[in-house]
Amino acid sequence: MSPLGAIALLALARPAAAEGLDCPSGTAEATVSDDASTELWCTRPDGVRHGPYQRRSLSGRILERGFWEDGVRAGSWRYYDVSGKVVRTGQMSSGHPDGAWTHFDPTGAPSATITHGRFPPATSAPPRPADPRHRWQVDLGTTPTAWWRAGDASVAVSVGSDRLVLLSVETGAITADIPLPAPLRPGLVFEGDRILAVTGPGELFTVDLDPDGGGTWRRVRTPLGVTDALGSAGPDAVVVRDGRGRLSSVSLDSGDSLWSSRLFVDDTRPALTSASAVAVRERREVRAVTLEGGAFVWQARMPSTVRAVGSVGDVVLALLDSGEVQALAASTGAPIWSLPLPIAAGVRPELHALDGTVWVSTPHEAWALDPVRGVVRASHVARPPTGQAAADLSVGASATCTTGRQGGIRCGPGDWELDTPPPALPAMVGVGVVLVAAQSGTITALDPAVSAAIAHGSTSDADLLVDDVLEATIGWEGESLAVEIPWVVVERERPDDACSVTTAAVQLPDPAHLWPAPPPTDDAPPAAPPPPEPPAVLWLDDLVLHDDLGEGLFTVHPDWLLDPAGTTWRMSWWHQHRPTLTALLATLGTPSDAALVDALVRCDGPPARFDGIAQLDDGLRALRLTGSLEITPHAHSLDGEPGCLLDVSVGGQDQGAWSSASLPAWTEISLEVHGETLPDDLPLTPDLPARVEGSVSLDAYEPWALDRTHHELDGVLELRIDGGDPRGPILRAFDGTRLVLEVPVPDLTYGAVAVEPDGTVVPDPTIEDHVHLERSVPFPVSGAADGSDGTWRVLWTRSSCLDELEPGTHLPPDDRAPPRPEAVPSATPAPMKRPAPLPPARSRWRKDRTDKTGG
Repeated sequence: MSPLGAIALLALARPAAAEGLDCPSGTAEATVSDDASTELWCTRPDGVRHGPYQRRSLSGRILERGFWEDGVRAGSWRYYDVSGKVVRTGQMSSGHPDGAWTHFDPTGAPSATITHGRFPPATSAPPRPADPRHRWQVDLGTTPTAWWRAGDASVAVSVGSDRLVLLSVETGAITADIPLPAPLRPGLVFEGDRILAVTGPGELFTVDLDPDGGGTWRRVRTPLGVTDALGSAGPDAVVVRDGRGRLSSVSLDSGDSLWSSRLFVDDTRPALTSASAVAVRERREVRAVTLEGGAFVWQARMPSTVRAVGSVGDVVLALLDSGEVQALAASTGAPIWSLPLPIAAGVRPELHALDGTVWVSTPHEAWALDPVRGVVRASHVARPPTGQAAADLSVGASATCTTGRQGGIRCGPGDWELDTPPPALPAMVGVGVVLVAAQSGTITALDPAVSAAIAHGSTSDADLLVDDVLEATIGWEGESLAVEIPWVVVERERPDDACSVTTAAVQLPDPAHLWPAPPPTDDAPPAAPPPPEPPAVLWLDDLVLHDDLGEGLFTVHPDWLLDPAGTTWRMSWWHQHRPTLTALLATLGTPSDAALVDALVRCDGPPARFDGIAQLDDGLRALRLTGSLEITPHAHSLDGEPGCLLDVSVGGQDQGAWSSASLPAWTEISLEVHGETLPDDLPLTPDLPARVEGSVSLDAYEPWALDRTHHELDGVLELRIDGGDPRGPILRAFDGTRLVLEVPVPDLTYGAVAVEPDGTVVPDPTIEDHVHLERSVPFPVSGAADGSDGTWRVLWTRSSCLDELEPGTHLPPDDRAPPRPEAVPSATPAPMKRPAPLPPARSRWRKDRTDKTGG
């Protein structure tokens, strides 16, 4: 007998009335009756239920049978109708349904299977990211496959095919981690603490969240299946489009169909209003039925095929194939307004409501519509990140963003860009935040206000970009004290000059906090601490200030002593060798040995000379070399990344260095200039300087050298790129007449590069322009002149203006502080080392919200 037949036979079996319960030792039978039934259970002396349980009709037939364990329902439970047929059966755990429950129709045939499950509260404390433009960042471990807005405060992310994660938009904390029985279809509905969805196999999936965390889920499998879950029509009913193509209402408790519409509808996703369900039928007919019983309400014939329907308030919206949006009254279906939109042929747009606005969007453009008046409030066109064409447009109530398919994002207002990893999904734009999902599984919340302020400055007089603390050292009479001091970065715009000035400052500590006065005695008031002699000195060690904090040249403030100071300007070029050995046909004696050739092009073999053919291709030209080939391999690459370069000669004539197709090689050229101040003529644009002067560090890989080349020079270094060489353009550096570097540069890329999975090289251009400070400054020991704790002192300014601005004029002027004593002679400066960038401020960078109008 089949399992289904056995279940049906079980359902038809009618249990005989029982005399009593077989109670466990230490318990006694208890009973209570009402007008409809009698309950019997086993109870301990303390009143806790424990043992078998029954509920019987007045005629003695069993209606419910199960087991209590330590006061909660557990084990197998079974429910019967008044005729004695099984209605549903399944397992209980900790007082809740657990696992699959089978439901039966009046004939005894299985009608639905409802699987129940619970999930615990999620615990998550995502770390605050280093980049101040990131509000938070969380790693989900697996590539996200879809996401949805879950109200104003949460976002739901489908992670792979087995998890649905809810994240707090404000903090990034995981508020729920819900196991999935199967992948979910695109349309999810969020109704407060309930989530409605449909699995890939066509089952209704619901989640009920507990207020204290965790929750329960149900998977309702019916014979007809479900294609779309539209919304609730009461605590137990969900309106769906079923597998037959009809609007229906499904009971969450039993899986039964509470009602079903008479006519089939198209597969266009239906919509709900407050009183009706609206669907498309026969491509052009918009039809509404009631939520209570599925009764016909109205229908409206459209002039062309309906692509999508939606609802906002009392308005039903139909997006037509012609690009027209038609608004209908939700109660009668009467036309209210129509609006044509310039949607390109063959593009499938989406229709959705957001914050009272109707959005019609495609991956390339979007329109915000007023649902009452039928006018376009705003229109947006995708603006891909620099250097990209393929991108996806995302819109929100306060921002519009375009995500590059290869990474990066560009948003407005403010037209700011930010480098991001290749996306797994188009960006999600919320209120005051933009969410980006990387293929690695990392979700990052970007702060549009901070990103725009860093990219372009502010439209107000002075904006606070950084507000954090720095670690510093106080020195006095051979003693040292580690302290944390506040620091800020403030940016001002000069609209008339189309430029900006960025200023960094620190607040010097109050000595009264460092050297407290002795405790008062009964006879004398507390005394101020005596000023230390010689004056105390503050050291800020290895502070690297990034190019993010403004544009233009740095100016170190004269308050900081220059003796122990060092400034570093650094520019680096990286490139991948495009000239590639694409084919090598060799004869090594008789017969040919393919293994030796393969080892040679991987730099695993020794240099070889043989007769054969080499096919070379650099993307611009193709060479076919035949004859006596001499190939010398060099294992060579950038900072540990494996690579292989091959020196190719034919008949003794050098053909240059070619990259192995299996292990492409990289070259890095790093140029650093050290000094006490930055020369004004150093380039700040990605152009090769013809001449640099100072203490120069030159670091590179040369293809024909086995080891890395490093030069420390003091004086003048001349740089040039020469053509006419068979190896391509050559970068040469001269110290006077001495040639110190010679590197081919067929593809010169400034900054970093990233390699796509398909092998495409994507430039990530940056010019590392740093000021490296090891500075000390004496500070007054009696506090600030205005009585505040310490006094503000400018570190540096950075100006893109043509004329130099007086640094720090927007901060308390220097004359507010008392005269400072002479500086303490500095110790011998530490040897200059290549600076390593420190992480940005730990606190979130933010714009100054102070009301500057005085209102």
